[in-house]
Amino acid sequence: MQLVNFSPYKLALLLTFLASGIAESAAGSKLKSPVQQGIIQLGVQDFPFYAPYSLWEKDSYQGFNRELFDLFASYLNKQIRYQPYSVKRRTLTLISGESALIYPDNPQWAPEAKKSNKIYYSQPVTSYIDGVMVAPSQQAMTLPSLKRLGILLGFTPVPYQAMIDRGDIEIHTDANIGVLINMVISGALDGVYLNTAVTKQYLQQIIAKPNALVVAEQLPLIRSSRHLSTAHYPGLIASFDKFLKTHQESVDALKQKYGLPHNN
Repeated sequence: MQLVNFSPYKLALLLTFLASGIAESAAGSKLKSPVQQGIIQLGVQDFPFYAPYSLWEKDSYQGFNRELFDLFASYLNKQIRYQPYSVKRRTLTLISGESALIYPDNPQWAPEAKKSNKIYYSQPVTSYIDGVMVAPSQQAMTLPSLKRLGILLGFTPVPYQAMIDRGDIEIHTDANIGVLINMVISGALDGVYLNTAVTKQYLQQIIAKPNALVVAEQLPLIRSSRHLSTAHYPGLIASFDKFLKTHQESVDALKQKYGLPHNN
């Protein structure tokens, strides 16, 4: 048997490649094509907890998103493969075509990554509110008092970005919502920029402290909507829009089940 000698540089590249392959296998096998053999690959967020929208338990994708797209899959008579990615990576898979679809998405998210590409968006699925969650004693906090802000990894706190860029606000990022919430409760952060419905669910369901954090009423909020998107399969978006219209009663029932607004 002939032995192959690798330079340190080539050996490092080989190890990186192998590690990447192992990580991808652990996340779930990906399709060779994002649409093949009746299976559609949907890129989703990899947050362990983002209820009521989604959560991962024992490698199983659950929540409102899962039930909604299982219904859509039945409507299409196809299967959907739920492939988790980090926020930034997921956008890249949308553009490259690695993911046929991603959810959730929004025309205002990741504008720099998308600016040279045509992205197709569905009609709004559900609305959301992002804001700064603070201790109840700080509910009337104003901008000059906000000095330490927690942000979920990959998210951009648009209303506060200028202050962050100037150095007026110090940020702490983490991929774990619980870490950020507990840092606010302990006083290590002034607030955390999060989806208000997700925060409420975490406080009630995970730590049983429903009143531990509140929305800072004097600070800027973002009210917008969550959409399905694609860069390469606009026909799937058209099918999804038709599904939302023809199955509105079923979709509204799901929203009611998960405590989400019915206004879109």
